[in-house]
Amino acid sequence: MNSRTVPIAGTAGASVAGVAPAQPAEREVRVAFVSPGAYPPDFAGAQLRLHRTFLRLRQQHPLSVRVLAQAGEATQAGWSELDGIPIRRLPADAGFAATFRAAGAHLLSERKTGFDLVYCVTTGRLVYSIGAWARMLRLPLVVEFVNNNIEDSRGRRLMAQQLARAATLAIAISRPIFEQFRRLGVPEERIWVRPNPVDTGRFRVPSVTERFEARQRLGVGPETVLHLLVGGLTKRKNHEVGIAAIERLPPGHRLVMAGPVLPDERSYADALAERVAASPAAERLSLIAGFVPDVEQLMYAADCLWMPSLEEGLGNVMLEAQCCGVPCIISDRLGLDEHIRYGYDGRTAAPLPPAWAEAVVSLDKLIGNPAARQEMAGRAQAAYAYPAIDAELWRRLRQVAGGG
Repeated sequence: MNSRTVPIAGTAGASVAGVAPAQPAEREVRVAFVSPGAYPPDFAGAQLRLHRTFLRLRQQHPLSVRVLAQAGEATQAGWSELDGIPIRRLPADAGFAATFRAAGAHLLSERKTGFDLVYCVTTGRLVYSIGAWARMLRLPLVVEFVNNNIEDSRGRRLMAQQLARAATLAIAISRPIFEQFRRLGVPEERIWVRPNPVDTGRFRVPSVTERFEARQRLGVGPETVLHLLVGGLTKRKNHEVGIAAIERLPPGHRLVMAGPVLPDERSYADALAERVAASPAAERLSLIAGFVPDVEQLMYAADCLWMPSLEEGLGNVMLEAQCCGVPCIISDRLGLDEHIRYGYDGRTAAPLPPAWAEAVVSLDKLIGNPAARQEMAGRAQAAYAYPAIDAELWRRLRQVAGGG
């Protein structure tokens, strides 16, 4: 693969009295990014996060990205562009054989344009196909897993194993996913464990005015304890625990559930709406069925975030909530306890309505303590703010690409 550099003014290595020698230019890193399915503007949580990461890195470093994805509800097959990033979308209903052929043809075509590494996120037939072609063509491969359910079936495990073992760099967004990579046979020295980066300009402790206005928009009074359950309206998020817990809690507690309706989960979203309408606590339950672009406004209004999920790779909303000073209650079956210290950041609980309601009551003092929540936000921002995480990602991408 050809290497390119970004030119700089002056002569490299020249020295003038009192002037430091010019630093060598960073070599451009060209990424062929592969999404397993949709890519923004179609909703895709991990892909949206990575798109924003690429935009930030591009402002600081010589990075170029070209995307391969599948068409979605808001997009069509073919080439398009988003924020200056070219995107080629394949038909979403193609079978495995057709996807495999199209993936190979795409990589061979992109080699003429030139790229330094292939970056795949999560799993799916398009990612598996690209991974197989990358192995055959001996291309540097970065694999990021965001779910820890890869081993649900033997076939999926075998495909994921082939993909993961071919990775020059395997990115795990949590310790459970790190352990998953290890079970798939990836050596520890090729695995990078890091949390998802948080934009702490958006996700921060709100001012008194911002919090008042955010709660007012939701019709929440000062005495109400507002809980959030945010994420795609999918069975995996386990909304039933949230609804049943509210039914057990005193009238001063309210729950807002918000998230996009995924195409294959419409029947679940419809059933969820019916469940809310039929609940004896219906007046204390709100369902926002759709992508919320300004989810930080919900965080500003919230007193507690709930994550009773059946499975989560990490849960960005947990990190974002903590950066806003919002305590979290998360399922004790997710293996994410390292992010939650009881009494400081929230607590873990069994994802069962009685245990969940009991956990809510146990956090009364933290929920009502602005100073403790401010301290929590400071700790979270130090751990999850994007600048340090982005810088390390850039260093590792350059390493994979052969740039040091």
